[in-house]
Amino acid sequence: GLFIEKRCGGKPGLVGTVGQFNVPNGATNVVPGRAVFSIDIRAGDDAEREAAGQLVLVTVAIHEESGQLAAFTELMIGADRDGATLQGDTLVLREHRGHRLGLLIKTASLLEWHARVPGSPRQLTWNAEENVPMLAINEQIGYVPAAYIGVWKKEIEAVSAVAS
Repeated sequence: GLFIEKRCGGKPGLVGTVGQFNVPNGATNVVPGRAVFSIDIRAGDDAEREAAGQLVLVTVAIHEESGQLAAFTELMIGADRDGATLQGDTLVLREHRGHRLGLLIKTASLLEWHARVPGSPRQLTWNAEENVPMLAINEQIGYVPAAYIGVWKKEIEAVSAVAS
């Protein structure tokens, strides 16, 4: 947390948070001697983000007939251009699904990324387990599972306090 505070604190328009946090052996409440984490830096514009060391590539597909956005995907990396690339969102609008746009846009983005950031040895992505089409695309591109994350929730009904 202190590193992120030093990196982004006092700079108007920058917000920094821990992105991915990888620790050996899946430790959850104790951080061992070696942990790897990414920093997600948000900024109001590209110049601010780039000055903070963040490089982002957004690849889009435009529907020719309507001129509307049909799909997009994001890749990003921090100041260490030899570190891992993070795959951000990939979205194909519902009315444009079924035409391989997810596969095409992710593949085009990865090819362009490799030309721009040849030192990044790997890309990390994540998916909801129920998003079977995107999981299939990621497998086709060559991604392999590295971790599984479960999120649990419990709905709690509102409790009203009764004064005696």
